[in-house]
Amino acid sequence: MLTAKDRNKVFENPLAFFKGDGLSEEERRELRSMLGFLVVHIGENFRPGNCRSIPALTGLANRVCRATSRLGSFRELVPKRYLRNHYFLTMPEVGGDRIIIVDPTGVPEDFSKPYDSPITPYFGLREYAPDSHRKVYSAMEDMDDWGTRDLPPGFHP
Repeated sequence: MLTAKDRNKVFENPLAFFKGDGLSEEERRELRSMLGFLVVHIGENFRPGNCRSIPALTGLANRVCRATSRLGSFRELVPKRYLRNHYFLTMPEVGGDRIIIVDPTGVPEDFSKPYDSPITPYFGLREYAPDSHRKVYSAMEDMDDWGTRDLPPGFHP
């Protein structure tokens, strides 16, 4: 397992972290295919602790998805954040409540030891994520200025 100390190492097989629970067979196949194309095109960014790259990769990831995916029941990838230290992508369901999480840079399994704990990516429906990931995904927020700064309400530079 990789930890935050392994920032320069790429997850060898990111698709091993794909979980198709709750998806139809067709959705599972399409999502796995789309993730495979993402690995080919931006997989070098699938590293532990590399979530700061997510905002910049969102446009490219959506172009790859539009060209390769037939997941018509889900919208384009939308960047989200947890607090100010983790960024990931989501695919909300059209007209529904399901959300696919595309988190190629991973979440620590033990938040009390963020630099020593194994970090694992996650690809699948939010409600089927591992417990350590569910804490992050249940508190996700919009990126708001790519999550780089907090401005007080009404402040205009």
